[in-house]
Amino acid sequence: MDDDAGRLGIHGVRLLDLLAGSGLLVALFDAGDVLRYANPAFRRTFGVEPGQAVGWAQMMRGNQDNPGGPLAHTDDFEKWLTAALSRRGKQPFRAFEVDLKDGRWLWITEVIEADGWMLTVAADVTYSAHAGQERQAWLDRDIALRVARTDELTGTLNRRGILAALEDACVRLPAEGRGYALVLLDLDHFKLIKDGHGHDAGDEVLRRFVRHAQSRMRPADFLGRYGGEEFLLVLPDTDAAQADALLARIRAGMPEIELPNTGARLTPGFSAGVIAVRQARLPREQLHAVDRALYRAKHAGRNCTVIGELEPAA
Repeated sequence: MDDDAGRLGIHGVRLLDLLAGSGLLVALFDAGDVLRYANPAFRRTFGVEPGQAVGWAQMMRGNQDNPGGPLAHTDDFEKWLTAALSRRGKQPFRAFEVDLKDGRWLWITEVIEADGWMLTVAADVTYSAHAGQERQAWLDRDIALRVARTDELTGTLNRRGILAALEDACVRLPAEGRGYALVLLDLDHFKLIKDGHGHDAGDEVLRRFVRHAQSRMRPADFLGRYGGEEFLLVLPDTDAAQADALLARIRAGMPEIELPNTGARLTPGFSAGVIAVRQARLPREQLHAVDRALYRAKHAGRNCTVIGELEPAA
């Protein structure tokens, strides 16, 4: 991280010197959500060693034992992390408050460049006017909004949340001259898993699939549980071939899952349909097209991907 100073001009070096002494928490993450620069204030708060290039999710896991790290309002940390990743990196600009285990509050802003790099700046607002009952009311509203768009079982976006992401992509990305890929996938033989090993086993397969898929996706990508064992992915700046390659990486790296109660082990597969969207089309037209592609994948033997196409606009 600090080696970057040697590659900067005199003004850049001066900027790094100023950031080193600043009370603001400043960090820069690359397109893969790996920390590439953090000033001392950020490193102290989030438990990052000088020069350490760590992924954001890994950093959050490390903060479970950090007395000054962020406070996760849940007893299920992995579910909290999945929900946080479903929001992180999805908007060009985001501002929000975070409370820390040591009682401090941070006001955090995230600015994302078109290439996916993110600048994070946080200020300590513990003693600001926005405190006490007002802050608790804000926290309650924030939790309520998150719950409304979060799948209770897996922590990823629920049907409402992923459809909202698709509707936003339909309007915003073509207007910016950007395309995206839409993926609908279905876990293969899921009913047999539940019938043969119980509902707890089915739930564990869904949770583990979401964590695994999310670990292979970029921060800008959206993943949501569309219904049952079906998941919808919205992948900005991605064509059909790139989406197919992503699904191949997810499929190839799928971990073996030990099922609760029975101890049985299995590696779930999935069928997927993909379409590329380059211009504004209605969400229902896109969903119809990607559903047709998924249907073809299932009838081609499952555990494969079929690339479909939108019908010509009327």
